[in-house]
Amino acid sequence: MIARVAPLLRLPRALGVFDYRLPETMTVVVGSIVRIPFRRRSHIGVVLELASTSSLAPANILALNAVISQSPLLPLPQLQAAQQIAHEGFTSIATTLRSIIPSLRLRTAISLLPPSSPAPDRTWRNELDSLTGSQQDVALISYLNDHSRTTFYEHLVALAQKHHRSTLLIVPTIARLRAYARLFPRAFLLHHGLPARQYRELFLNIRNGQSLIVIGTRSAIFAPLTDLGLVIIDDEDADEHVQEEPSPRFDCRSVAAALVTRTGGKLVLMSRLPSLQSFLQYGVHEHLDAPPQITVAFVDLDEQRDQHDYRIVPDVTLAALQRVAAQGRRAVIVHHRRSLFGSLECRDCGFIPTCSICRVPLRQDGAVLVCRHCGQTANIPLTCPRCRGYSLRGRGRGIEYLVLELRRAGLKPVIAGATDSDRGLILVTTPSRLDELDLSEVTLAVITRYDSLLSVPRIDAEERARRILRMLAAKISVGGTLLVQGSRGYEELSRTVFDDRVLEQGREERERFGYPPAWNLLALRRRLVARAPGLTANELVRRLKRHDPTLLIIGPQRSRGRSRIDPGGDLVLLRYKKPLSPAVRRLLMRLDERWSMVPNPSEIH
Repeated sequence: MIARVAPLLRLPRALGVFDYRLPETMTVVVGSIVRIPFRRRSHIGVVLELASTSSLAPANILALNAVISQSPLLPLPQLQAAQQIAHEGFTSIATTLRSIIPSLRLRTAISLLPPSSPAPDRTWRNELDSLTGSQQDVALISYLNDHSRTTFYEHLVALAQKHHRSTLLIVPTIARLRAYARLFPRAFLLHHGLPARQYRELFLNIRNGQSLIVIGTRSAIFAPLTDLGLVIIDDEDADEHVQEEPSPRFDCRSVAAALVTRTGGKLVLMSRLPSLQSFLQYGVHEHLDAPPQITVAFVDLDEQRDQHDYRIVPDVTLAALQRVAAQGRRAVIVHHRRSLFGSLECRDCGFIPTCSICRVPLRQDGAVLVCRHCGQTANIPLTCPRCRGYSLRGRGRGIEYLVLELRRAGLKPVIAGATDSDRGLILVTTPSRLDELDLSEVTLAVITRYDSLLSVPRIDAEERARRILRMLAAKISVGGTLLVQGSRGYEELSRTVFDDRVLEQGREERERFGYPPAWNLLALRRRLVARAPGLTANELVRRLKRHDPTLLIIGPQRSRGRSRIDPGGDLVLLRYKKPLSPAVRRLLMRLDERWSMVPNPSEIH
């Protein structure tokens, strides 16, 4: 008997599965953890397949050393999902499993219970279908209010527990995970930020348990639940559900859809504004709540600029804030940039101070310069380091500058996150912190620059900006007012905040620009290494065109890195509608590890 085993090691994408001889005294199944001889050492591997023959000569096949767990550590549905993302993400199955399975002791046997296989129960599925409004395996649910979302989660989890099925709740951030941990105190919290020993113990406890509730970030999609009946992805439109770096690269939504198909469960996708891919693939099955009863008004900033007035808050908004403060009510102002200034610039020569590690402009935070990526600080120079001039000025005004501007107008704003910030009448915050704030008593909300939310170099910039408006509109009190500031031409967007028909118009734009879901993308990046051997970007493009002339290839072009660890290199972008041919896949799988391949990247730098 031959066992095909994947070592839990980081291996090149073309490798990953090796044949070993199974001694007669050993008993293993698919998914068993075994100890194997590999590269003159002993390592741990996972059995992927059992076969009677091998393509290798019998003398070249080594025998397994020992069996660490006879029952599969990773249940069969999760193991098959791992093989699927290794194939789709151009990653070896060994590297994929190494990132999923915790570190195990080489010579310690693991005692695992036999995997349970609950019988199909139509009563359970019928009740779940009636609650979600869909008889399909995947249900897309839209919500606006946080209370309606949490109440819906409680009903779903209670139904799963009633029928003795496990529930997996995937959240975008660890902060959201802690919030739901208070809602479900008996839940297991699983994420890769845990220490190795604690993660291993938690992983084994989940594998041996039944009818559990597991809450985690995207890595928890491979939690070893043996009776998985319900998967919930909270805010499925969030970028955090897609892992681009490091390997393995996967989309949590597609992995969850494959899991529930194999387990007979159901996937519930939750979102304030569904992503275009999910909307076109599934369609919204149920709206948990109606649009909030608020007033949405637009403030034209061009009228103010025509009068050479470049304040962040114009007179119309300032008068509304003063009325709210005089009445003792609360208001919130959302500004798109943190700190005092986004960067410094010399007006004489154009010099901009940058981080020596990340090579990005340093933002001015009070009296120092701070890198937004690594946190490195530097003093503000008195003169320009390049031309020795005295014309260093801040550009890109942040929330600290906005606070100074409001204080000059006689108001007393506070920044979210400061001490007792929630008690201030006028709260200043950024879009990234909106989800953490309680704005139920706020009667006036202001978006300072709607243009800046749309200026992000992404194809889904409009969706992201509309999502922020929906979140803000749903959080403020009933009868409140939402002021959207922007340039002429954006007034129509503020009037269609709660109109889902804008998603139907997005497919034509994606088709025109060649983005998903109309097209498939594959970003190929080659790290810049001096005198590096292997296939260059130009050679790769020539071979790809020779294998498949129908491919739409853009590049190669230079790609700037964000840090010293990522020095940048060459970027090649493939756009295609039909699946890649076997010849192209073989060529890509043979690329060395200096090449990284990201399917359907959310952002191209």
